Amino acid sequence: MSTHDLNGWTILASGTKLDAGEAPSFEREAAAAAGEERAKLILDLGKCEYISSAGLRSILKVAKAARNNSGEVRVAGLRGLALEVYTISGFDKIIPSFDSVSSASA
Repeated sequence: MSTHDLNGWTILASGTKLDAGEAPSFEREAAAAAGEERAKLILDLGKCEYISSAGLRSILKVAKAARNNSGEVRVAGLRGLALEVYTISGFDKIIPSFDSVSSASA
């Protein structure tokens, strides 16, 4: 996972999949950032082609950690099957999703 800042947001970019094998390391890194007071995180999932239930659980845990510290999490760049899984699971109602990192950071 890569990390950079944009317009006051910390951008955390995932790899091509967020499944049981990748979710634990994604969650560790993202949760560390979410643990900061008033953290503003964008999970850049633009390269992610597949999200499993373990990946969804990781996203939810990170969002809860941020909210517990008066922070915010947004998801950006979802497409294809990953977007379908995110939407069908109802996560788009819980954690806002944007077409791109730039629109999420605006």
